[in-house]
Amino acid sequence: MASVRGVGLALIGIAATEAVEGRPEQALQIAAAAEVHAMQEGIVNVYSEQALGREFVDRARTALPEEAVTRATKVGRELTIKQALGLARHLDAATG
Repeated sequence: MASVRGVGLALIGIAATEAVEGRPEQALQIAAAAEVHAMQEGIVNVYSEQALGREFVDRARTALPEEAVTRATKVGRELTIKQALGLARHLDAATG
């Protein structure tokens, strides 16, 4: 059985990768999906100093105009975990 907390942390890691690769809107969408997942499961993801994923997502947030942040967050909150993973895979296939 998969770790519920691990799913959220993995999504934040994927979101961080999207941010580092210059796709801030997708990063915020995936991060928003992770946050909704955590809320639905009743868990709190604690980010240690060694976990840099959240820092990269925060950088993506500051790289976009507020309107784009709001739109990406709204879209991300509507995604299922499967859709969020699919978004990352789709982007990887399109650029790879």
